[in-house]
Amino acid sequence: MDSLAKIIMILRSALELKRKSPIGGAVAQLANPAGKNLVKAGMGEDAGAIRVRGGYILLSADGIWPLYLQKDPFAAGRALVIANTNDIYATGGKPLGLADVISIPNPRLAEPILRGIKTEIRRLRIPVVGGHLHPDAPAPGLAGAAVGFTRHLLLSSGARVGDDIILAMDLRRGRRGKGGARTWDTHHWKKPERLLGDLGLLPRIAGKKLAHAAKDISNGGVITSLGMLLEASGRGAEIRLGSVVRPEKIFTLSDWLLTFPSYGFVLAAPPKKSRGIIRMFDRRGISAAVIGKVLKEKLLWLELEGKKELLFDLKRDPITGIASVQKGVRS
Repeated sequence: MDSLAKIIMILRSALELKRKSPIGGAVAQLANPAGKNLVKAGMGEDAGAIRVRGGYILLSADGIWPLYLQKDPFAAGRALVIANTNDIYATGGKPLGLADVISIPNPRLAEPILRGIKTEIRRLRIPVVGGHLHPDAPAPGLAGAAVGFTRHLLLSSGARVGDDIILAMDLRRGRRGKGGARTWDTHHWKKPERLLGDLGLLPRIAGKKLAHAAKDISNGGVITSLGMLLEASGRGAEIRLGSVVRPEKIFTLSDWLLTFPSYGFVLAAPPKKSRGIIRMFDRRGISAAVIGKVLKEKLLWLELEGKKELLFDLKRDPITGIASVQKGVRS
């Protein structure tokens, strides 16, 4: 097993994490308080939420890492659908439609991308309702957006001091990405009914008000996604790495902490409700465990085999920098 010092070094230097740092600057330019009366949740959440009669319209957007797109365009097409729909589910909603933007320098590249998108929209039963194609782009690119609806929001900015941090991941029959890519695919074997039932746990948790916060695990892995949840919540945490659920003998611990899974979520919940949440995941065969606690101080600590070390001071070294402008776009 990797030592704690080695894990800290790998996480701090990971490109997947460093790519998040420019987000805050972009958000600062786009923050618009003029719409705050309608915007219930915006920058820093997995999906923005706009008040409408009876609930909230949810909007998510994701772009696929160009290196991943070039390496495996079929998997990239699938990942576009997975990332957008997971964002909607993590916010407590149900996806209603998807739009994509495809840029290709060569017409032949479109086929595997479209095949990947088609594979996942059929599995997730979400229609593509629009999009755009650049057939003569200088370099490949892939992005998209999803729209959804919920009556009960589950935000990533709601973690409270003393909350348990729960990690839920599907470990069953998973496949690692081609060429050792840090991805973990458990969608490939599931029928739509199975997959939609698994994803439907998040809206159920939101409807029952069991958790204070949730976030899907995206590119960058468990620790990056958790760090973004804590940053949005203005909190810190202590994480017990020995409690992190993971497949045996496939990834090193440091690799697993940076892996993008097709099904993975972190939640912050009151301790008295944690057991019920874990039971909900267990009943569907999804691995879930309490891996840490939310702290008042904006520090992210990691513990392994009795040793504890600070990974990030989120006040001085934020992952995205969104927290400083988030209040301006939320009511």
